[in-house]
Amino acid sequence: MSTQSMSGLNEEIKAETAAIARGGLRVLKAYASMKIAVTMFALSIVLIMAGTLAQAEKDIWEVVAQYFRCWFAWIELRVFLPPAWFPGYDRSSIALAIGSLKITGFWFPGGWLIGFIMAVNLLSAHSMKFKIQAKGQRLIAGIVVTVIGVILTWLVILAGNNVEGTVNNTGLSWNTVWTIFRVTLLLASVFCMVWASLLDQAKKREFFGLFGLALLLGVTAAVLFALGERAQLDPSGMRILWQLLKATFAGFVLLAGCILLFNKRAGIVLLHSGILLMMSNELIVAALHQESQMQLMQGEYKNYAEDIRSFELTFVDISNPEKLKEVVIPANLLTKGAVIDDPRIPVVLEVVEYFSNCKLLKIADKKGLIATAGHGKDFEMIEASQVSGTDMGSKINSPGLVAKIRNRDKSGKEETYSFALVLGQNGEFEEFKAEEKVWKAALRFERVYKDYTIRLEEAKRDFYQGTNVEKNYSSDIRLVDSPRKVDDQHHIWMNNPLRYAGDTLYQHSYFEDPATGKAGTTLQIVSNEGWMVPYVACMIVAVGMLYHFMLTLLRSINKESRKAELQLESELQMAGGKGAKIAWGSLLVSSLIVVTVFGYLISKSS
Repeated sequence: MSTQSMSGLNEEIKAETAAIARGGLRVLKAYASMKIAVTMFALSIVLIMAGTLAQAEKDIWEVVAQYFRCWFAWIELRVFLPPAWFPGYDRSSIALAIGSLKITGFWFPGGWLIGFIMAVNLLSAHSMKFKIQAKGQRLIAGIVVTVIGVILTWLVILAGNNVEGTVNNTGLSWNTVWTIFRVTLLLASVFCMVWASLLDQAKKREFFGLFGLALLLGVTAAVLFALGERAQLDPSGMRILWQLLKATFAGFVLLAGCILLFNKRAGIVLLHSGILLMMSNELIVAALHQESQMQLMQGEYKNYAEDIRSFELTFVDISNPEKLKEVVIPANLLTKGAVIDDPRIPVVLEVVEYFSNCKLLKIADKKGLIATAGHGKDFEMIEASQVSGTDMGSKINSPGLVAKIRNRDKSGKEETYSFALVLGQNGEFEEFKAEEKVWKAALRFERVYKDYTIRLEEAKRDFYQGTNVEKNYSSDIRLVDSPRKVDDQHHIWMNNPLRYAGDTLYQHSYFEDPATGKAGTTLQIVSNEGWMVPYVACMIVAVGMLYHFMLTLLRSINKESRKAELQLESELQMAGGKGAKIAWGSLLVSSLIVVTVFGYLISKSS
């Protein structure tokens, strides 16, 4: 191929590459449009309003799944006519008639789709408008500092999950953490003072602003040092303070890296990064977050909790009491018309009816009952309205189902059983024989088994003095984890949970057995590996906002007061610097007065 042909080919390749690049930039520019961001915010407002109104008839977790943790949400028109606003109105047949077509609802972008588009819009806007301004050594330094900040942020998030043991504190005493906080305030005051002293003499307003901030931080630190332990937060507050301190430190390291890379736009970049981190936390929560409850009577041991938002059908082989065999059928398989043919159990189960929430009614005439065996022969199962997010008293749905059961080997006759959650939770099992073995079956809450065992030593509730108003619940428990060689006593009370092996155990409620009078407790167990993400994201956003608005304020002050400052400088020069000495003297006297007043107040309080 000739040199001229090669040159022409290279030009064509360059032209095609340039065209592709221009096309990519146009697409990126379109994705970065502010119109998309505003549209997504508007759609999210509509979705939130619809999801809130839907809780008049649906459980809050059902609304979360159908409206927010999905790509598309089906919104019924009846949602916008809640019973509280239109009492007595028949909402069952609400539809919009267009000719012969009746529209009862419409599809709408779900929470995941709106969040995904907002994330793409934010990233596109950053790539278009917030370009790296650093070069050479500054670029290398900025990348290194930013990477260090990212690593610190990740370590802070991971530090919140100790999957190998107990997390009651930081590894430091709370007194040490309180000292670190006060020293941080003091160092921030010194930093602002040094910054003010390095400013140009013409920037008087910035000087007074920084000096005032330094004085405020310094006086606050002095007051906290003087008050000592009297001003210290309780353990719950100290734990949160420690997380915020670590997150703030990581945020300032990230800010330093962003300043090196993006200069004056560092605050905006950091702020948006924090928002993206907060948005990503929803994916972490949806994938890893798990809540369950453990109910214990005094003296009782348990190694499992129960998810009260889900249920399961359990089959237990009780032929050998020393070695029970349990088979669990999850809730998603128990739909009307479903046939369960699991080789682990000797029967085939066919679901005849399924109720999301049911009631059991005892009737004298048993001719109309569907069940032919078990407890279902004594009651009728009817469908009840589902629990809604507006119901009081923390009510939950009590599902039920009617199922036909026949032996896999076709021996014996087919029987129909009624299974209700309320029966299973009371320990009332359906018993049958199959393949010369005795089996029990019941509907119960989904169990979440743990690596550790908890024994309730004592449950207490405290009242406000002279009243029957409950003030506090608390539990003394014994936690045994043989694989980790742990056998400890712990005290859990309201707003002061126990963190162990990646779980957080909160004091939920207190109850008493009406039959025996024994006290019992309910522990709320939360497993969420991303629980530190909101702390870190909020502090990153706060650091970014602080830096950005501080620069904006300073630029505004400089722009508006430039002429006044020039005139003031001229007057001070004509006065031979006396005005400056008077200003410095007034500032010093004012500072001494403020410190003296605070010192007097401290001495009086002590």
